[in-house]
Amino acid sequence: WWQEVTSLMIMNPDLATLVDVAFLDGNEQFIARTQLELSEDDLDELNVCRTLEGAGIVTPSAGMILLSSPPDTPISVPHGYYAYVKNLLGKFFKNVDEPFEGRVSGVGKTECRVVPPSVTTWQEIAAKVEQQNPPVVPPILIEDTGDR
Repeated sequence: WWQEVTSLMIMNPDLATLVDVAFLDGNEQFIARTQLELSEDDLDELNVCRTLEGAGIVTPSAGMILLSSPPDTPISVPHGYYAYVKNLLGKFFKNVDEPFEGRVSGVGKTECRVVPPSVTTWQEIAAKVEQQNPPVVPPILIEDTGDR
């Protein structure tokens, strides 16, 4: 079981878009990647821990998540989606997708920071991901946010 589970809430108030999600461990290694298709006015909540665990990847105790959209994705504002990290504290079984089926004792949320193109670009991130070639894993969505 886990004592902490991390999810990523991605909201799209814009046109339909693709979001590439790359996971890094605490040693700057890309360990996996996935992609979310967001429809207009969509909200998806990705269970980061179960997405990795479900694909047989050990969930790191620390890491980073990079979000980007391919440059040809139609969005009308920079990064037409918004993302928040939600950390749940409690007791969660590793083989259960929905953390709220566990015992939640605390919740923390924070907005993800948009990194300006002067720091890194989609092309630079894509080149790093391609070089390390982490496995593509299916996303596990929670809180009834998957498309029906």
